Amino acid sequence: EPKLLSLVPSSTPSLAPTTAYATAVCGGATNKCNPQTKVDLKTATYGVRCCSEIKFNRSKYNSECNLWAASRVGKKLTSINDNRCKTSATFEEAKSYCAYSRARLCTKQELLDQCAKSTGCDLNHKLVWSSEPAVAPPLQG
Repeated sequence: EPKLLSLVPSSTPSLAPTTAYATAVCGGATNKCNPQTKVDLKTATYGVRCCSEIKFNRSKYNSECNLWAASRVGKKLTSINDNRCKTSATFEEAKSYCAYSRARLCTKQELLDQCAKSTGCDLNHKLVWSSEPAVAPPLQG
């Protein structure tokens, strides 16, 4: 049994340490956001688009990406507010918003490939959170 425990840390080195930063990516349209991607603190607020390999609440299938995506998800059976667009959420809020529908944040590449484009909430021209971790934003100046 001790041998099993010794394998655990080495199998997930990329998860530690937890970073205070994540990457926001343009929600859909190429070259419509300036910048196209942005590294920011997880406490900053951006839009939310969710992705999954399997169908989930209010999701739309993108055959080119072989992926389901949605902007308007939420807890179907609680208040009506939960199905509204999330255009301003912190990283953790965005993550749990997608998790309610058994989905996840889209990856940086999925967003760059426009896999979640035109899923609603006018987020094609706005930055949305991706699951991409980041160490720190590039220094300015």
